[in-house]
Amino acid sequence: MNQVTADRGWLIIDDDEVFAQTLANALTRRGYRTDVAHNARDA
Repeated sequence: MNQVTADRGWLIIDDDEVFAQTLANALTRRGYRTDVAHNARDA
C-alpha cells in the first residue's frame, strides 16, 4: 500500500448490505479506508 492510497477513504452507502460489504472489502484489499452505511441516517 502506498501513502497516497492509505490517505484516501470511501464512504459506501447502499441498502444492499451484501453488495456494500463486498465493495468495501475489494477497496480495502487495494489499500483504501472504507466506511459502510446502509441508509442516509447511518451515513
